Amino acid sequence: AGVTGSRGELGRTGYVTYPDLKLGEGSYSVAVWLKVDRSLDEGVVVWSNKNWFWRSRASLGMGLSFRANDTVYSIGIDGDQEEYMAALPADTADNGWVHVISVTDKETMTYRLYYNFKPVLTLPIPEEYRHVGDTAMPFTVGNDGTGAFSNEKYDLIVNLDDFLLIDGVMTENDACRLAEYYHD
Repeated sequence: AGVTGSRGELGRTGYVTYPDLKLGEGSYSVAVWLKVDRSLDEGVVVWSNKNWFWRSRASLGMGLSFRANDTVYSIGIDGDQEEYMAALPADTADNGWVHVISVTDKETMTYRLYYNFKPVLTLPIPEEYRHVGDTAMPFTVGNDGTGAFSNEKYDLIVNLDDFLLIDGVMTENDACRLAEYYHD
């Protein structure tokens, strides 16, 4: 069971790729419910269009991983990367659900993260990452762009519900409106 009916179970059991989906070089937001698993000893990739192996994480692209106690957003250009980590809310129970909104705002060059519809992190993205967009790897949910990290390299599962990819910036007001939708 998920938050709103059935949930998706991705990672070692499979993943979804969208080879024709292009993020472009503009702003985008991802909103998703994630089931907390405190037993994770590695970060299961929620979505990515790049290689997630630690030696290759500086490759072109971006993605979000989910670990036992935090999330990690990575944006890379060939040879360099920025990573943004944020601890999960302290009151999130193991096997409970947390709502995550990840916002990459290319106009203001900021990364914003929301947990349970409340802002928890706002950090600047260096200017040299402005043009990070599409890669040769497909946009993938439940694994990295190679399709090998969560299932071949590590034996990981991510449980998610209501995965939304939004063209543009979700604002704090949008997060409040989404919270109202789920709490009605």
